[in-house]
Amino acid sequence: MAIHIYCSRCRGSYKLDVKACPKCETAFKKKKYRVCVSVKGKRVTRFFDNLTLAREAETAIKADILRGDLDIKQKSEPIPTLNEVWTKYLPWAKEHKKTWDDDLLNYRKHLEPRFGRKRLDAISSLDVERMKLELRKGISKQGKPYSMATIKHQLVLLNRLYIFHGHHQASIGPAQPALQPGQEVGALQGGQPFGPGGIAPAG
Repeated sequence: MAIHIYCSRCRGSYKLDVKACPKCETAFKKKKYRVCVSVKGKRVTRFFDNLTLAREAETAIKADILRGDLDIKQKSEPIPTLNEVWTKYLPWAKEHKKTWDDDLLNYRKHLEPRFGRKRLDAISSLDVERMKLELRKGISKQGKPYSMATIKHQLVLLNRLYIFHGHHQASIGPAQPALQPGQEVGALQGGQPFGPGGIAPAG
């Protein structure tokens, strides 16, 4: 059994006395704890925002496993942030897309500042609508308003990251594709999560 500090940015686990992530150097100001329990070949991993809860859960999980009350197949991986998905997507894009550098430019300029640190299930259609409105009112480095093609590129890229996560992760959950193949990028409604059907087809 073990409890470690979990880095949401690089997804690494470290000793409890570590002040910052040794890998990505992110300071652990708001800590998240990873509890890993292995009993008789069965392994369960859970995540908590509080060390006291993590310690209590460690004991409870072990007891549940021994009694056979715990469903080992239950999903335990936390939903990733957009930055975490992007980190895995970029190497794939470099290998399979001739225009990967366009994705890199657009992600760093428009998507990362707005959504990079947000979990996929925390990005709402309202957030995306706000981005669209900001871009429509914004001015590019050339001193011109952003084109509709540029705005659509952000929506397509964001949707592609959701799809990529759904295809490459065992746990899809809230990260299901925002658009089905063949659908156009349409109007977004309300404050629903962007990923699981939070984007409507064009009317």
